[in-house]
Amino acid sequence: MYKRIDELPAILTSFAYREEHFPEMEEMLVTVRRHHPTWHLVPGRGPVSGFKGAAFEVESPRGNCRWTLPVPFELDGSLNDWTRIVWMKAWWMTSVWDQFGSIPINRVIWLDADARLNGPLDILLEPEKEVVAGVWGGAEWNRG
Repeated sequence: MYKRIDELPAILTSFAYREEHFPEMEEMLVTVRRHHPTWHLVPGRGPVSGFKGAAFEVESPRGNCRWTLPVPFELDGSLNDWTRIVWMKAWWMTSVWDQFGSIPINRVIWLDADARLNGPLDILLEPEKEVVAGVWGGAEWNRG
């Protein structure tokens, strides 16, 4: 039996890794709260001053905490910064699942900080199954 994802419990997560992106993420979270008020939110904001490496302030259903990326992380102001930040997403999703996947919720959803919801997500899922979905771009994807 399928159900719409807006009828199922879920954790929605995202992070903003530069202060200038915090307002964007806040606007995204407003749209999620409006259309999915029962979902748990786990947003992160970084970097945290006073920490060596990439540290995040994390809001969660269990209270606020800090996470630190377990590998060296240096931004140099180049276009490579974007790629380095994108690479953190896999670590972030794993951390969210490890920390909060026992809520019990078997759905973790990522939205980029600049995403907006104009209505409830209406993806159909089998409630007891795990689904991994996403958009993976490559040379073919980027061709018009």
